[in-house]
Amino acid sequence: MNPIRFAFAKKIAQALPMYRVAKTWINRIRNPWWEARVIAHRNHIRARARARQISYAPAAIRAQIRARVSRKRLQPPAARVLRIFSVYCSRGWTGDNLPAVLKNFGTVRHFELDAFADGDPYSWFRQQRTAQNKVLLDDLRAWHSEAPVDVFFYYGGGLELQRATLRAINALGIATFSMGLDDLSGLSKGKIDGEEIALAELAPDFDLCYTSTLAACEEYLLLGARPYYLPMGANPQIYRRLDLPRDIPIAFFGQKHGVRAALVRALAAKGIAVQTFGAGWSSGSVPIDRLVELINRSQIVLGHGHHSPYAESLDARLTCLKARDFEIPMCGAVYLTTFDPELAFWFAIGAEVMCYRTADDLYDTIHYLLNHPQKLESIREATWRRAHREHTWEQRFAELFSVLGVLA
Repeated sequence: MNPIRFAFAKKIAQALPMYRVAKTWINRIRNPWWEARVIAHRNHIRARARARQISYAPAAIRAQIRARVSRKRLQPPAARVLRIFSVYCSRGWTGDNLPAVLKNFGTVRHFELDAFADGDPYSWFRQQRTAQNKVLLDDLRAWHSEAPVDVFFYYGGGLELQRATLRAINALGIATFSMGLDDLSGLSKGKIDGEEIALAELAPDFDLCYTSTLAACEEYLLLGARPYYLPMGANPQIYRRLDLPRDIPIAFFGQKHGVRAALVRALAAKGIAVQTFGAGWSSGSVPIDRLVELINRSQIVLGHGHHSPYAESLDARLTCLKARDFEIPMCGAVYLTTFDPELAFWFAIGAEVMCYRTADDLYDTIHYLLNHPQKLESIREATWRRAHREHTWEQRFAELFSVLGVLA
């Protein structure tokens, strides 16, 4: 079927009530299986790493990365002025955050990554991938001929970038690094015509693989790659504190799907109304300026760190760090989200962010906070200070460039 016709037919089907009911029940069956598979994969990776006495040690990784990049004989530019060639899709949060952040470090040439413009990655892979990689490489070489490029930054997978292209970029003496923000379920996401569409095959050829998932570091190491663990960040120029009345008691921001709808229903059953904003809710998508305004009007912002794409209830077991974990604190708002061990590395739980495990936890914590306005104000100030001190995107990239050795 023509991809456009297929996409149109799919949208019609998704609008039918029976489709939504059927999808909910299928996901309830599928989610436990999916989570069990991910947990089994993670345990398998841990066992292999132990057998080979491999563990993630940041100091050792930094030394390996520095040694590898030093062989390219890059000269760190003075005054933090880099020439950065970036490749990613700029729709959504990446376009809101990354261009301004990267420009803080020098001159940026961006190559737009858009493998799904026609809605069919298979046809793009087979018909356009090779030509697109040639255009990318020719563009980079032309810019490199004008003045040496210091860094190649890539946020994507093996679907879009060919290994031969990456190796050609390395051969130019350019420091290369990837960004992976969804690595919990594994670095292999399937293949098209025998080629991996995620980072599994590309990872060893990057000088540095930035991952926001600590559990994925051993998998990178087993592949022969050099992972560097850091959480996501937030842009304080966008996510900022505003002096507005807190007239929204409880809010949730994000696209509607199974577990998020379950969260709202669970609280409604206990008499707590949550105002929801985002695609799929009655509000529809919210522009980012409006989003920041609404965050600043909220007494408590709810979050969830569930990782599964099929979760339909709060019983989901897998959690991970989310961008909202840093964007909400950057606004100086009280953030109440699912407990995740990694979140405790970056914020003081109970003082800077609040956490829950069950719907009952959530209900009790909301009631406590709403009845203790001084506690709310204390959290707002503490979380805002911590976010600005340690969790900006500029700080993340400054550390990554320092590890690469491209900053003086």
